[in-house]
Amino acid sequence: MVKLFQRRFRVLLAAALAGFGVWKLSTDTPWLRPVDRASFQSVAGAFANPPFFISGEGTYQQPWGLRTLAAPDRKAKGTLPAALSIGDDKDGVFQASPPSPVDYAVILRNLDRLGVKHVAIGAVMAWDSSDPYAREAFSSRLKAFESVTAVSPLSRAPTEDPMPAEFARSSIPVDRVRGDVSKLPVVNHLPVPRTVLGDGANFAGFSELESEPASEARPLAARWGDRVVFAFPVVAVMAERGLEAEGVDLRLGSYLKLGPEGPVIPVDESGRATVAFAEKTDATPVEFVLDAESLASDGSVLIRDDRTVADRSAARFSAAVAPFMAAIRSEAGLSPPREFRRLSWEVEIGLISLLVVLLVIAAAPGSFRVKLWFGIFLGLLLAAQIITMNFSVWLPGLSFLGALAGGFIAAWPFERSRKTGAAVVSAAVVEPSMPVHAEKKPVPVQEEFHLEAEAVTIPPEPAAKPVPEKKAARKKETASPPPAPAKKAAKKAAKKVAKKAPRKKK
Repeated sequence: MVKLFQRRFRVLLAAALAGFGVWKLSTDTPWLRPVDRASFQSVAGAFANPPFFISGEGTYQQPWGLRTLAAPDRKAKGTLPAALSIGDDKDGVFQASPPSPVDYAVILRNLDRLGVKHVAIGAVMAWDSSDPYAREAFSSRLKAFESVTAVSPLSRAPTEDPMPAEFARSSIPVDRVRGDVSKLPVVNHLPVPRTVLGDGANFAGFSELESEPASEARPLAARWGDRVVFAFPVVAVMAERGLEAEGVDLRLGSYLKLGPEGPVIPVDESGRATVAFAEKTDATPVEFVLDAESLASDGSVLIRDDRTVADRSAARFSAAVAPFMAAIRSEAGLSPPREFRRLSWEVEIGLISLLVVLLVIAAAPGSFRVKLWFGIFLGLLLAAQIITMNFSVWLPGLSFLGALAGGFIAAWPFERSRKTGAAVVSAAVVEPSMPVHAEKKPVPVQEEFHLEAEAVTIPPEPAAKPVPEKKAARKKETASPPPAPAKKAAKKAAKKVAKKAPRKKK
């Protein structure tokens, strides 16, 4: 009874310290939050189809949030970027059509005056010949913005061209991509001669892939040598949010994630988007920006090519680029976030206390019982966590595991010592005790046995009769060997007698 009380007291002490200690650390400090996040992700796989995306910190103020990939037919309803349309310029506002470097410098100067921080130029800039001073004025205007994203179509040529710095800055290594990269479209060439992408400090994305057939599922990534480049809308959203290309997570057949906290876009095995986009949206004619005062935008200001003389591919891209960017901004590829709030701290402390009491009651002797109760409690806690998650509640699972582990460790050493039955032996010499009235009797000693050899007399041989020489020789050959000497016969007899005699007791 005393041993059982000691065992239960130690289980109570260990389980309470471990359970409430883990609860305090997970609530007030960020040390155990990565472990709690991993446990939340593991349990979430029981009722949510991967891949899923977790947000939050698991605290009372910022509970865990869970999002999964949305259905492919879900329409995007995000915030459209402020768009400027480059038309046919019937009024002759600009020097040339399409706009020249000087015209773009004027447009950028007005956008800078309106407070625009991010510009996405969705029109291909290519000039056969231009004034070097005009090119310098255009390049200097690019430096006034936090980010500028240019665009160009890409194709595949027999010989690979060097990758422009603007594309290289917006790309990732091939080994960072998860999946079969051989299914990605391959590009290595800018098909439009003398394409201008900027001054090397800005970003660039592709408008279309001329080597790929037209499809409703728009490509988001392509392979250029040992790197992967991305579509213009993807790069524009990355630039306006300040996301680096190193943080992009591309998993072919699953999703494209723009950074740890960035938007997520579902993609197929070839890197094409599987989310539906809205139709073409209206845009402000670029000529009106010269006098407009209300074009300031927190995101990117999109400049697109809407000229009637533009080719079919450019017109198709201009019609889809704004809805494309809106879909990425709105994270249309993900389901609405679902939060898993924690219970009040009073309820959590009460649940931990109840678990400690149950562990104390279950601290019965027997190693098999300890293992059995440990497995039962572990299964019940896991089932409770899954059930409560269906009601958008996250229990303090780490605190429960801490209390359970503490109670198990406190009970197990007693079971080991009882099972092995180790006896404590004193170092003192213990002499065997004898009865008081017992008398020591002398042990009979057997006398030594001495064997004396007897003299053996050998009778003398009779005198040999004289025989002829031939007969004597024949008798000598057939005669038996002479008998053994008397000394050898005496030793043999002594050995036989010694074997029969009893041995001396020591």
